[in-house]
Amino acid sequence: MKLVSLQRTLAASLLAGALAGCGSQVATKPSSGNAEEVAVTTALAGMPDMVSDDLFDVSTQTALSSARGRIGIETAINPLYFWRTILGETPRFTIVFADTDSTGRPRTALVVIDRHFLGRLNIVPGTTGHPDTADVVHKPLDDAWVRHLLLHRFDGEGALHGWHVVGATGVDVTSRNATSAIQSVRVQTGTLDTLITDPLQLFPVGRCLRVAQGDSLQLTATTSRTDDVVLAYWHDHRAPFHNNGDGTYSFTIRQSDMPGYRFFGVNALSNGTLFDDTLPYDSNAWIVHCLIGPPSPDPYYE
Repeated sequence: MKLVSLQRTLAASLLAGALAGCGSQVATKPSSGNAEEVAVTTALAGMPDMVSDDLFDVSTQTALSSARGRIGIETAINPLYFWRTILGETPRFTIVFADTDSTGRPRTALVVIDRHFLGRLNIVPGTTGHPDTADVVHKPLDDAWVRHLLLHRFDGEGALHGWHVVGATGVDVTSRNATSAIQSVRVQTGTLDTLITDPLQLFPVGRCLRVAQGDSLQLTATTSRTDDVVLAYWHDHRAPFHNNGDGTYSFTIRQSDMPGYRFFGVNALSNGTLFDDTLPYDSNAWIVHCLIGPPSPDPYYE
């Protein structure tokens, strides 16, 4: 099997729409590069939901009224809510082509998407529910976001022609020098009970986690500590998990009425990230792709 490894920083004109969120389309193509590389990156530009999760890098505020600091220990600050501000992003694709045909053209492409975020975490402290907006705490943010995609080249006609995503991992987002570490996430629904131990395990896109419309997702996260602040992200909602006191954290996403391919996320933050104004930002997040309701008619999801 012939392998060709190609690593480039993609042209901003190609990625701008794809990284902006679902529904964006990009018509421009990079002006130079290997023909297959151009074809793969152009295909990905038309699949923004494969390239961006639209969860982690948004500025949605997260309330912390039900989250607690170290039990029995007075904390430096009492955070009421926080949000991330992304000031810069550097995307990079690494493409490994394989499985060449008789003409020397590759049939598969493994794509590693890296997104490097720089910004700040903003924490609003307060007492008895009253925010102290004059003393907002700002902490530097430096996060590495990674996801793997497997594409296959189809020689059919119409929508089935060209490169399409056939496999995908979840997303792993880790801050620089992080000590926070998610060890597993258990997902339970009325018909599903699965344990995720590696967010970067590749699976066929058409056979990702499937959730019936109207069903709920019961999440149990296990981290390396008993005093982390663990948060659930889905759609435009943000909420803290319940700390069970033994390194596990529980939360139920009561939704699933919006059909289609969606993301939900679990974010573990060190206690000091939110309850101590002197300690650094320390975060690890797993973001999972799931299908709510019937499969999409789009052929690249099969």
